[in-house]
Amino acid sequence: MPRLPKIAFILAVPFLLVGCMSLNTLGTIQTMSKLDVVNDPIEDMVFAVEADANLKPLPEQTQFVFSLTPEGGTTQKTRANLRLAAANEMPRGTKPAAQGKILHVFVFPEAEKEKLRAVQAQIRTFKSKSIKGSLSIGVEPAFCKTTPQIASDSKFSVFVARSTQESLMPLLAGAKVSDLENKTGQNALPMCH
Repeated sequence: MPRLPKIAFILAVPFLLVGCMSLNTLGTIQTMSKLDVVNDPIEDMVFAVEADANLKPLPEQTQFVFSLTPEGGTTQKTRANLRLAAANEMPRGTKPAAQGKILHVFVFPEAEKEKLRAVQAQIRTFKSKSIKGSLSIGVEPAFCKTTPQIASDSKFSVFVARSTQESLMPLLAGAKVSDLENKTGQNALPMCH
């Protein structure tokens, strides 16, 4: 199933934020730079995608990806499925979506949280053995379209919060769906069933 572009934070041992190409506001960069990927409860992170009403999320295919590469080793990717958030799991101060848009908020199901804790434990093991490396974390939202054609000016934005106690912050703002389809092939987004 086609996915929207991967939104990733690139982190490197000693697991500090070193590159944030997709972070588009100073506030987001400052807040996410405080994220301790080794010890913070990553499983509490919340992601949101604001998109036109004719794009429907596929939560069973939307994933968080944790890629860990020990120096000189092979990249190990851990994928954790995300689910749509319930009303009581919305981040603090969540604002309504812009006119004509819908805000889709995603959280980790309980069954997926252990995967994230296991990767964090592996990073702690690497650090204790002075093994260097790098990691990236990202979210890959998947959507289907409810209409055969998507408007050429249709856009989507991606947001993140470290927990439901924090406000959503922009990661990617105003990305064109047409650019995605041009890169991945016309009609890359499947029709909803």
